[in-house]
Amino acid sequence: MTTSAARLLGTVALLCLGFPALADDARYFTSQRVVCDGRAHIIELKIAPADEPNLQMFWRDDKNRISGRDWHLPSQHLLGEPVLLEHVANYPKAVMAGLDGEAPTLTLTGFDHNPIPNCDAFALTPAATPEARYDAVQSMLDSGSTAPGDVAAARVAADDLPPPVLLPPLDRQTAPRAVQHGLQEMVQRMADEVQDLAGEIDGDAAAALLPGLRDYWLASRGSDDTKLLLRAQETRAVALMIAGRDVTGMAETDPARFCAVVDGVSTNTMSPNYVMIGEESLIEIASGLPLEHWTRDFAEASIALSKDCESDRYEAMLAQVWPRAEARIAGMEKLRTAIAELAAVPVTLEDYRAHDWLAFDPSGLRDSDLSPEDVRAITEPVIAKMRQDAIPVLAEELAARLDPSAELWQMQEHCLRETTLGSFASERAFHEALVRACHERVAPMLLVAGQNQIAADLARAEAAGDSFEDAVSAQGYAILPDYANLTTSAVFAPALTELGEARAAAEAQITQKRDRVLEAEATRLQEVFADLDPMDEDRALILTCRHYPADQAWLGDLRSACQEMSQRYQQDYRDEVCEALFDSGKAPDALRDGQIEISLGNSVPVREALCDPLIQMQLTRQGGLFSTKTYELSFRNPASDYVGAVSATLSETDSAGLWRISDITLSEGALRAGLDPNDARTLGLCLNEPLQCAN
Repeated sequence: MTTSAARLLGTVALLCLGFPALADDARYFTSQRVVCDGRAHIIELKIAPADEPNLQMFWRDDKNRISGRDWHLPSQHLLGEPVLLEHVANYPKAVMAGLDGEAPTLTLTGFDHNPIPNCDAFALTPAATPEARYDAVQSMLDSGSTAPGDVAAARVAADDLPPPVLLPPLDRQTAPRAVQHGLQEMVQRMADEVQDLAGEIDGDAAAALLPGLRDYWLASRGSDDTKLLLRAQETRAVALMIAGRDVTGMAETDPARFCAVVDGVSTNTMSPNYVMIGEESLIEIASGLPLEHWTRDFAEASIALSKDCESDRYEAMLAQVWPRAEARIAGMEKLRTAIAELAAVPVTLEDYRAHDWLAFDPSGLRDSDLSPEDVRAITEPVIAKMRQDAIPVLAEELAARLDPSAELWQMQEHCLRETTLGSFASERAFHEALVRACHERVAPMLLVAGQNQIAADLARAEAAGDSFEDAVSAQGYAILPDYANLTTSAVFAPALTELGEARAAAEAQITQKRDRVLEAEATRLQEVFADLDPMDEDRALILTCRHYPADQAWLGDLRSACQEMSQRYQQDYRDEVCEALFDSGKAPDALRDGQIEISLGNSVPVREALCDPLIQMQLTRQGGLFSTKTYELSFRNPASDYVGAVSATLSETDSAGLWRISDITLSEGALRAGLDPNDARTLGLCLNEPLQCAN
């Protein structure tokens, strides 16, 4: 190696060791807040000797707007030599020095290169990498904290993050979005916690809530934060009023915090900050107490507290709003009187129903300065508390009205039946809570009644006879037969479950007895069908399976078996039933194979009209040996509830093999008006629906 090469390598090594500004790794800096000419800025700086450009500078104003510029500086400036930069933060020029160390400075100058008067230099300090700073903020957001102080710190940290352009390319959109989303979720968690805790009046957390929230508000004074704080103060005031506490006890007593609210707003009434917040809201936030809960003494005490503030505007603002405040205070007195009247209502079902379950009528407050929203914010929680306190007493009275001998389904409906549902959502919620509390008291009564019925049903089943008729009369030895029809609800579920288990145990004790009856009846049924004569008078009753009522579930298998055998019998014996009918009436072939006229030119086969195995039909020949042949039809339909018989005359027309129906009559009642007694269609109706024939 030559001497010059060795000397060159040594110089590079010396520069790398002695001058960190020439290291390849990028370095990051941030500055303090500097105000010049009424404008404030914070500087973010990146020095990256190996990059192009090697110097990036960004400046953020008070509205969090960011601008920036890039430069490629010669190496001597990175080694510490001051450099003159142009157009920095909307100023003509700036001198940057100390880029080789850990404390660079930036001095804003005019066109004459002289420092701008009354403008401090930007003193930059080392900062973590943009990725690390974003990760740190994200960790704050993911902490799960709901404390207003932590949310304020996270918001400040998020505002102080470097511009996304300094992040790696793939993170420049996702990382800022994640921070924005995380901050929104953290603020929402805090708001939810505030609403829950604002109604508490005891404990350290409740005591610290409003002062901490007021400090949080001071950092932003945003519209949403203003609404959150005012709503929390209203909730706390109502909670104190419900508890009978002195509402003024929640007022702000710290002069420093009081004055921070007052002095932080511009005295210019046209300033955006002042207009957005408003006089009344500002006074309520500073004092910590909604105006409707004030007194004159409290107002004078707040004026005295404001004497320690730098601004003298508080007294003037309060004087301006005091007439409106007095109107709200007077309205609040009327509201307290109305609430006291509701609180005096005796806690009985009769009195509560007479007062529409404490429904509040706001018409008496129309002349007050309280808005409908103000009235609802106060009355809804107050009346909700009254109703909540009344529920146990009313529920006891409701349950006491229940007859212990009532049916189980009546017990379940008792609480609903005895109450009246109101027309507003708050009353519906109260009604549901009252009914639930009543159900909780009725449920043990339901359980006892059900257990008693199970015991009685079991004793009755064991005492009943073993015949099929005995079993049908005892509903198949049913145990608590209405159990399956009882309404299932969250309150009654445990009692119904216990009843179900007791019912199953009782059913197990009579299962063998029922099975013996079913087995014997199944055998008898098979024998009945095997021996069933096509002309048996009870044929149709047997074929319709009316011995096995559909409303007795325990007969379901027998009913299905009977229906299957009936269907097979009708298929197998329809012709035999028909021949037996004709033989009994000595019908000639002209009738057996003839047609019944149903209208002019239309007819149906006699066999199709008369040979239904499910109809109990009789055919009787009329007239002498040489007279005109007529036949009397008489039938019953066992499937119908009509108890009488239907009769008709069947006579041959002049056309061979064509027969006509006439003289349709009923044994019970008259033929319904409008039906033609000489029309075959009337006969068809009477065959299938006898009740439709009767008048």
